[in-house]
Amino acid sequence: MRVDRRPAGAVVRLGPLVGEADAEAIGSWLRAGMPDDGSLPDGLRAAPAPWRVARLN
Repeated sequence: MRVDRRPAGAVVRLGPLVGEADAEAIGSWLRAGMPDDGSLPDGLRAAPAPWRVARLN
């Protein structure tokens, strides 16, 4: 059986992880299917690289 590994959504940059609680929070968020419902703490959602968003100004 072939598993389709093509991207299906936007890239989400994570970090920094500073402890076991952060790793557990990200693991729970991943197991839930990466919902965009605020369940990922803001401190774990890394800002996009400036060169990626500069064109949006």
